[in-house]
Amino acid sequence: MQQNKKPIISSLVGKKAVLKRKGFLPEGRHSSPRVVNIGGKMFVFKRSSFENPLTLSQAKVMSSSVEKYQAQLKQAGIRVSKVFMIHPVSSAAKKGRYLVASLEEYKGKLNAAQLIKTASREKAISAFGAIFEEVLKSFKAKGATKTNVGVLIDSKPKNYVIDSTGAATYIDFYTPKLLNREGKLTPFFKQLHKRPLAELQEMFQSKLGVVQSMLCYSIAERPELRRKFETIVLRRLRETEPVELISKNYRINNLVRKEVLEKIART
Repeated sequence: MQQNKKPIISSLVGKKAVLKRKGFLPEGRHSSPRVVNIGGKMFVFKRSSFENPLTLSQAKVMSSSVEKYQAQLKQAGIRVSKVFMIHPVSSAAKKGRYLVASLEEYKGKLNAAQLIKTASREKAISAFGAIFEEVLKSFKAKGATKTNVGVLIDSKPKNYVIDSTGAATYIDFYTPKLLNREGKLTPFFKQLHKRPLAELQEMFQSKLGVVQSMLCYSIAERPELRRKFETIVLRRLRETEPVELISKNYRINNLVRKEVLEKIART
């Protein structure tokens, strides 16, 4: 499949008008996903940002890191869209620079954030619950501790799609959430981050940060469902986490602090 898809990926880079007619998914800060029809089958074509072209060496590292990150997610049992092909492609905007482009499995266009925001109360609550079930898998992944997940994850609802069965699939591989040898978050696209890397690592790695991010971003989409979302979180945590950690780490005033909600709403 790799040999056949590589010329297709290269030919798709930059063809925004054509791709938009096929459909598109919410823009990421570091990638632009588009739904494309190739030979009668639907795929997601994704490329890294034109605003941040890379050297060839950087693009190769980025490509292999995405594959490594996805392998970690799969090992943890987290539902992810399959990446059929990912590799560097030349940037037409800047000579000698490259983008990373991939062709991925199309898991549906029902983005969880949009569902939470606009769907019926029942469907919004179901989407939130489906996301949380995937998040909880990171709690039990290899390497997880009492306070940290075993695989880093950006739990914002926009990073998931909901399929026809109601299950959530994680689709955020750009940028990969990997730790370096010192145990620090690998600084891909560091210059584009609005937050310090240490703060991002807390949000992606600590169990509290992961839960807080998922919950607060969901509340920002649907404020009137705040109490229902909180109830779902605390009920499931009581089923999965040690009792002593619940009262210490997952108090409501810890999960949904006003200043955190306000900060997230601005990002």
